[in-house]
Amino acid sequence: LREQSAYLFIGQTASYLIHFITPVFLVRLISRDEYGIYLQFLLITQTLIPILNLTLPSSLFFLMPTANVEEKRGYVWQTACLLFFVGVLFSIAFVLFADSFLSFAGFSMLNRFSIMLVTYLVFMLISEIGECIYVIEKKKIFNLIYYPLDRLVKLVILVALVLLTRGFRGCIFALWLYSVI
Repeated sequence: LREQSAYLFIGQTASYLIHFITPVFLVRLISRDEYGIYLQFLLITQTLIPILNLTLPSSLFFLMPTANVEEKRGYVWQTACLLFFVGVLFSIAFVLFADSFLSFAGFSMLNRFSIMLVTYLVFMLISEIGECIYVIEKKKIFNLIYYPLDRLVKLVILVALVLLTRGFRGCIFALWLYSVI
């Protein structure tokens, strides 16, 4: 357990370093206002993901270690389906009331990106399962490589699409594309 924790710690630390340099690139590629909207997008999604996941991925830590292969598949499938269902229900409610919610929160600029916001949210909810599985299955190398590689891919997609689109739309599309991958 100690060795696995060390791999996870090193992977997470490298991930945070890459995450730390992401704004350094973005503030040079898009305007201050656009960067603010990008941060609003992240604020909404990164606040809602822990709330909407209902700690379902964490339940895998209790269920999977003693389960056989078939039961593990079933637990992962059930968790993914539940997260997808919760994400879709929230997405429907959000899209129906996006204008009211976003203007109440002061994020009315995000209204035109509400569909991308909810699809990003649903895909990111489901991806929470993978992180738990790597720890449960004791895949030390995955823990070491996954987190920094994940952030690096996100950074590369962000910078590439911002340069290709020459603007802010590339940021939002990059986040959406990243969540799909």
